[in-house]
Amino acid sequence: MLEWAAMVKLTAFTAGAALLILELLGVRLLSPTFGSSIMVWSSVIAVFLGAMAVGYFVGGHLGDRYPQRWLLAVILFVSAILVAIATFISYPTAAAIGQARLAGLWAPAVATLAIMGLPSACLLYTSDAADELDGVDLGGRRI
Repeated sequence: MLEWAAMVKLTAFTAGAALLILELLGVRLLSPTFGSSIMVWSSVIAVFLGAMAVGYFVGGHLGDRYPQRWLLAVILFVSAILVAIATFISYPTAAAIGQARLAGLWAPAVATLAIMGLPSACLLYTSDAADELDGVDLGGRRI
């Protein structure tokens, strides 16, 4: 069985890999409505970079404030639920935003933010929360 520090690092690595997969999935989910142009790719990359910044910031704050194992488990569970919801709402949401009177450049970005913004930020809460847990013993004291 893996020891705690290795499991935390593996969790952070897996969350990062899941984010990359979610980014590629985001382009595939938007392509029926907006195509697969450079604007769609740029919008997806921009939204995911913004979500990464928010995720790292919030995850660091939560990890500093509550360096507990339950927080990491709750974040992973909520992330999984949000990713599952995002895949189900992607087509109707992208179609509705595509039919709205948005400028052509903003529609893919708004759709990506609406569909994948929160799940991707929540996935990255795990990295900083796991980083904080890596330096905490079972009693909750900083090492």
